[in-house]
Amino acid sequence: MVLPQRQNLVSVIVVALSAALISLTVPGGFAALALATGLLTLLTIIPMFIIDLYRQGAFVSYTVFEISSFSILWVLWLSSASYAAWADSQLTALLLGDSSCSIDLFGSGALSQGCSEIKAITAFSFLVWIYVGLILLALPNHGVHLHSPGAEHPAQGRGYSAWTAAVRDGTLLFPSEKSVENPVQVTVTAPPDTV
Repeated sequence: MVLPQRQNLVSVIVVALSAALISLTVPGGFAALALATGLLTLLTIIPMFIIDLYRQGAFVSYTVFEISSFSILWVLWLSSASYAAWADSQLTALLLGDSSCSIDLFGSGALSQGCSEIKAITAFSFLVWIYVGLILLALPNHGVHLHSPGAEHPAQGRGYSAWTAAVRDGTLLFPSEKSVENPVQVTVTAPPDTV
């Protein structure tokens, strides 16, 4: 899937920005939450992807496991983004309403750099939150689609459950080979000429 790859890229950006901001300030607060959330995302999604790639039937490939994992990540990213937005509003109030990060009280550029990093962490955290939300919209649809009448799945048969099926084996995002080989043909007939 494309979305988890983009999510990982943006997670790396959030981790780097959070680490840079923590190096400028006292550890803790929203930057630590964003750093922990980014690292947890990378430590969750990458192994899930690798295990799913090399081993069929692993529990990390189950639709229900992925929904659970992405739900937890969705809450964590929302928390990180909103905490960063709150910190940005507090900094804006401290800078007397200047939200452009152009005021530097000490002349070192650290306050301006920190202000810009807070805004970037906020934006990228909300971006990952949106990505995870899109994935969470697709995953239940995948399970429901596999439960629908006429849906075909390679593992269907005795003991089959759509919620413990691998997401990559589904037909929601990728059409089945039968639907590609035998497209629906529509015949249109013209009405008879009446004079």
